[in-house]
Amino acid sequence: MKLKVLLACTIALTGAASAAYGSGTVWSDVKDNVAYVHHDKAEFNCCPDMFYDIEIAGKIVNIYEKDLCTHPCDCNCEFDFVHKLEGLEAGAYTAKVWEASCDNNYSLAGTTIFNIPEEIPQANNTSIMSECGGWTGAWDDLFPDDIKLSANTPVLNDVTISYILSDVSQVSLIIYDAAGREVRKLDAGTQTAGKHEQVWDTRDNTGARVQRGVYFIMLYAGGSIRTLPLLVLK
Repeated sequence: MKLKVLLACTIALTGAASAAYGSGTVWSDVKDNVAYVHHDKAEFNCCPDMFYDIEIAGKIVNIYEKDLCTHPCDCNCEFDFVHKLEGLEAGAYTAKVWEASCDNNYSLAGTTIFNIPEEIPQANNTSIMSECGGWTGAWDDLFPDDIKLSANTPVLNDVTISYILSDVSQVSLIIYDAAGREVRKLDAGTQTAGKHEQVWDTRDNTGARVQRGVYFIMLYAGGSIRTLPLLVLK
């Protein structure tokens, strides 16, 4: 099943208030209990010598991207990165992506959360990088079930969530806070192929308005899970 999602809401990439921010957009999705943490439009030298490090402590994942600066180029470019995490224990995770060039002064590029329904036997982490300018047609060969999602920022009240299903699917939308706690569950039930919309009124499960801050929309549809960060302003 292919699922295409368009989200009209707020997107914000956040960590500690004192952290310097890197480039690009960080988001995540889960397919067959394997997590993919994406870093789109990351700005590095146009011929970088990349080093990756993935550290997992409990349900916290820190991903480090660094250009070792052994290249002769004098230009900049945007790249897309995908970090594939296999064999994680079941549960909700928070992932942070950090970037650096030539030294260990990392900046936070963004934070995302994702949920692993079931653990798979083999543990393995891999990272891949696009050509300069992002993914081309090769993306479909790498991730044929990719979920497309976009967002605008910010929102004050209602958030309209739009998504396109290619097959009949059982759909659920869950809103989490920055700590990974469930805030609101929006059950859509079984839906046909095509475009659908749901509105989150920025209220929690008790009916109270949520506080200003970063939240995450997690979409469950068939065997796919996709997470998008958003910022609610009050």
